[in-house]
Amino acid sequence: VWQFSAGATGVSVTYSPAPSGLTHSVSGNTVTISGTPTATVTYTIETTGQLAPCVAAIVDGTITVNVPSTVDAGGPQDVCQSASPSAITLTGATIGGGATLGTWSILNGNGTLSSTGPMANPAMVTFTPDVDFAGTVQLLLTTDAEGVCAVETDVRTIEVLERPDLILSGGDVFCYEFEVFDGALGDAVQVAGSATGGSWSVIESLPPGGFVLFDQFTTQPDTVTGGVPPLFVGSVEFGFQTDDPFGCGAASGSFVVTFTGPQPITTWTGAVSDNWFDSDNWTNCIPGAITDAVIPQLADPAVTPYPVISGFNAVCKKIDLEGTATLEITGNWQLEITQ
Repeated sequence: VWQFSAGATGVSVTYSPAPSGLTHSVSGNTVTISGTPTATVTYTIETTGQLAPCVAAIVDGTITVNVPSTVDAGGPQDVCQSASPSAITLTGATIGGGATLGTWSILNGNGTLSSTGPMANPAMVTFTPDVDFAGTVQLLLTTDAEGVCAVETDVRTIEVLERPDLILSGGDVFCYEFEVFDGALGDAVQVAGSATGGSWSVIESLPPGGFVLFDQFTTQPDTVTGGVPPLFVGSVEFGFQTDDPFGCGAASGSFVVTFTGPQPITTWTGAVSDNWFDSDNWTNCIPGAITDAVIPQLADPAVTPYPVISGFNAVCKKIDLEGTATLEITGNWQLEITQ
């Protein structure tokens, strides 16, 4: 708003460049420039109608338009959990409007940005998840701003999908003369990570007369049933491969089960755990129908535990609990004494 006087009867208003969204009006000795221009514009106001020898009064001004910043962080995207993760280029991230620089930061998740400083092209920055990290990553892209305009932000989401995993504790030794090892293989397999189950296979063929009943796919690996023929002595290698729900690569592994043939006696040591079905806890093998099981009195059961039967039924020819030795059977499982 400008006012004129001293003999002037009007004004002329000129703009450079020609304005869009800008107007002016004159009321009495007041000139008003108003509106919402789309770009910065300069103006000149010059009085008219003044009497000679007076000359025109001239006023110059500038209306500055600050362009709002815009931002798009890009994404979302999925990657797989990895022990050696690759850098993820943040392709698709853009800034615009009045913004000239964009800065990345990590809101959630574990990993490293290649740059946390202002960048003219934020799509050139990379993010690398931490080793074996799985979960949701949220990256914040923040612009700069012109003049009085506010900075703008946007969030990019990266899902680091958990890969399947497989934990094997196989390699058991059995002293069965002939035995159906119902569930004993499954006790050696635990699926983990994103795996929900998997499939069994025989890598080294069973001997004639042996059998294994596999499901094509099972969510319960411990339901596998198998057996060896009478008087078989030797080893069989079994394999297991998980499913792959997210396309990150199935996990697989194998283990060898050893059959010693008939053994008259095996003695409990509790060397690794309280699991009756782990041969590392016995001197010779996991007891079978013609093998005596001896549980000696242990010096410190808190350090070296006594056996627990759980998850499967057990069998032995007879059992000898020495001194204060104990045997625990949990749930509805049983120990069959064949003698």
